[in-house]
Amino acid sequence: MNTFSAKDSVKLKGIAICLMMVFHCLSSTKRLGGYDVNFAPLDEATAIRFFLYFKICVSIFAFITGYGLYLSYRSKCRDGRSATRWTAQRYVKTFAGFMFVYVCVFVGAALLTGRLQRTYLSSGRINAIVYILLDACGLAHLLGTPSLMTGWWYMSAAAVFIALVPIFCEIDRRVGMLPLVACVVSLPRILGTGFPGSSEPYSFIPALLMGMVFAKHDVFNRLAAVRLATNETLDKVVQFVLYAGLLAVSILLFDRLDRTRLWEYHFALSAIGCILFCWKYLLPLPVIGPVLEFLGAHSMNIYFVHSFIRVRFQSVIYASESMFLIPLTLLAAALAVSLVIEGLKRLVRFDEARDRLVARLAS
Repeated sequence: MNTFSAKDSVKLKGIAICLMMVFHCLSSTKRLGGYDVNFAPLDEATAIRFFLYFKICVSIFAFITGYGLYLSYRSKCRDGRSATRWTAQRYVKTFAGFMFVYVCVFVGAALLTGRLQRTYLSSGRINAIVYILLDACGLAHLLGTPSLMTGWWYMSAAAVFIALVPIFCEIDRRVGMLPLVACVVSLPRILGTGFPGSSEPYSFIPALLMGMVFAKHDVFNRLAAVRLATNETLDKVVQFVLYAGLLAVSILLFDRLDRTRLWEYHFALSAIGCILFCWKYLLPLPVIGPVLEFLGAHSMNIYFVHSFIRVRFQSVIYASESMFLIPLTLLAAALAVSLVIEGLKRLVRFDEARDRLVARLAS
């Protein structure tokens, strides 16, 4: 029995997108935008420090990417030609949806704000066209060109991940995963470049590799088979204490360890406690599980549009002044937009066209 299915990965994306809403709304005084927020029963400083941990939302997405791409590559690729086809297909599958949303946000920005002019037109019309094309392809952050939404930097990371997975899989086949992980961790220190940065693709490569390690060694199935006590009830209690303890330690260390020195912990290992706890105790729940799956199915659209909504309609998002309702309002608004986007896709048969292109790339 597969204890971490494709459906579970979608549910985990639902958790990650919820964490992202909280992080982008409440994780710093700057993000509050000068609005009064009621953090009760916590004080503001404690709440903000706690919500900083929710940065792991990006690490969770990278972990899921590594997990899924490793299994996909291993099952479909046998030589260089199949690896090239696989890479092209994965890029189209990942970025087609982003390009559709990009057009929607582009139109919205043109109608509602002056953001297009400020973003693209400062260097002339020819450069503006190049910037728009690079941004639509998700490469703006990677190449250092302007982007309509700074929060879209992760798309550059996604492009890097797709390109790296075939290379990593071949390295793993030849020398194993451990030397690869050691190389990724040690390289910035050997070169003296230091901390890669909070929004750089390299910072999240360890999380990608952790997902690949979990997939390669079937970690979820192995953990599901573990029994720590002969008595079933006692075993459940002991395991809950251990998983909850791992999550608590992950949160505490995140706040206490210097992210510029131990960035592998902050951007990879810190997410494992949350992933394992959610996998064990949240994803299987009969009500919460389906809700998370629904949110996970819309997670990419929500990610694409929520920054635009938060910036453009900030007064509405923060109107409740409640730390519980503020991210929920943003999530609801972004989800509503996502439903409209999916309706537009069906109307123009966008997914069918994407699937035909993917099939053509496979031939």
